[in-house]
Amino acid sequence: MTHTERYTTGKRGALTGLVAYAVLAATKLAVGTWVGSRAMIADGLNNVTDVIASVAVLIGLRVGREPADADHRYGHWKAETVATLVVAALMAAVGLEVAVGAVQALLAGEAPVAGAPATVAAWVSGGAAVLMLVLFVHNRSLGRRLHCEPLSALAADQLADCLCSTAALVGLLGAQAGYPWLDPTAGLVVAGFILRTAYKVGYDGAHALMDGFDTERLRAIEDRVALVQGVQAVYDIRARHAGPAVLVDVTIGVDRGMTVAQGHEVAERVERHLDGFLQITGVMVHVEPVQR
Repeated sequence: MTHTERYTTGKRGALTGLVAYAVLAATKLAVGTWVGSRAMIADGLNNVTDVIASVAVLIGLRVGREPADADHRYGHWKAETVATLVVAALMAAVGLEVAVGAVQALLAGEAPVAGAPATVAAWVSGGAAVLMLVLFVHNRSLGRRLHCEPLSALAADQLADCLCSTAALVGLLGAQAGYPWLDPTAGLVVAGFILRTAYKVGYDGAHALMDGFDTERLRAIEDRVALVQGVQAVYDIRARHAGPAVLVDVTIGVDRGMTVAQGHEVAERVERHLDGFLQITGVMVHVEPVQR
């Protein structure tokens, strides 16, 4: 898949989420205010930040596809990781806001109104949960196929949104059954889901931004290098993510009797052997005479 195709596919997934979030945010806030449901209002506020997060993802995808230039020799792929951290920060902020509001409602003894408004609110929450589940499955698949951090983060957020809407539904039904404390309690559950997802998304994004790399994958790359003809030792190996790409630096040992040209040929074999393996698109090989 070309960079343009990847961007177009990823943009379509993010735009679909953005439109869905905008509609859900407006609907939940309006119905939640009408009914007086703290859980639904919290869920609606969550969707407002999701709209902003979707815009951040679109910007990250757009900037990330820009080619390398004089100031960015490795390209602009890190913009996708920055977009992931923006998503996490927005989720954390709204999670804290929702938690504070839910605690205040719980202490004040607030409860949603009964009757037809509550029935409408329940249908809205149930429908939103189903829609978010569909979007989660779709964007998770896209994120994995495109190796796109922001889309994967958006998918994780959509799963949290599905759980949030489900919690809001439970809170509404519980309040109508005579347990008014269930609605603000559901708001707290919503806040917990949001904060947990924010932590996971933020941790993964920060790990990638700081050039963290999975040790098992690094070991697999090292084993592959060791199989290349002419490589007698692998002294050092490093790898890091750059958006969907993986960049590798490796120091190999070759026979001390080799000429410079022969050592160079071994290095090129290493590059060819790694190209495309585990999304590797760039390899820097340093050649040393094998240590005795």
